Amino acid sequence: MDLETSQLLRRLTELTEENNKILLNVQKHARWETFFTTVKWILFIALTIGSYFAVQPYIGQVVDTYRTINSTQVQSQNLNGYLKNVENSVKYGVPAGS
Repeated sequence: MDLETSQLLRRLTELTEENNKILLNVQKHARWETFFTTVKWILFIALTIGSYFAVQPYIGQVVDTYRTINSTQVQSQNLNGYLKNVENSVKYGVPAGS
C-alpha cells in the first residue's frame, strides 16, 4: 500500500471511531430522555389519581348537600301544592282530596 492510501485509511478509521462515539452518546441521551419522559408521565398520572382520591370526600359532601337541597325544594314544592289545594277547598267548599 502506498503512503497516501495508508493515510486515507487511517483518517477514515479515526473519523469512523469518532462518529461511533458520537452515535453512542446520542443513543444514550435518547434512552435517558425516554426514561425520564416515562417517569414524568407515570408521576403525572399517579398525582392525578391521588388528587382525585384526596378530593373525593369533599366532592361527595358537595353532591350530598346538593341532593339534600334539591329534595328539600321538591318537598317544598309538594307542600306548596298541597297548601294551594287546601286553600282552594276552603274557598270553594270542595273537599281537599278531590
